[in-house]
Amino acid sequence: MGATQVLLHGVASNILSRQWYNPGLASALFGHLPLAILYISYIHTNGLVSWLDYVIAIIYMVIMYVFIFRKLLIGSLANENSSYPFTEKELAKYKRWDKFNIKRK
Repeated sequence: MGATQVLLHGVASNILSRQWYNPGLASALFGHLPLAILYISYIHTNGLVSWLDYVIAIIYMVIMYVFIFRKLLIGSLANENSSYPFTEKELAKYKRWDKFNIKRK
């Protein structure tokens, strides 16, 4: 799952937020990525994994991201009528109104 962090924080989050940096990018690049490279290199060179294992891992990562992370966690926590909304000042500070297409009240 550490390799997924690189894809999410290094690519997806940057595209969605239209920024080059996001929280978690540094730890994904300097923590998860080196460990993932070492781990995959070790299991591959020692014959501990087959191509079917890679396919299963990719399918598992997609399922975890789409159904668990996006649908259950983010989907269940997103609420336009939250009792803890962001203030206009907080969103305007980094021009979040425009980046996330938020309608001003």
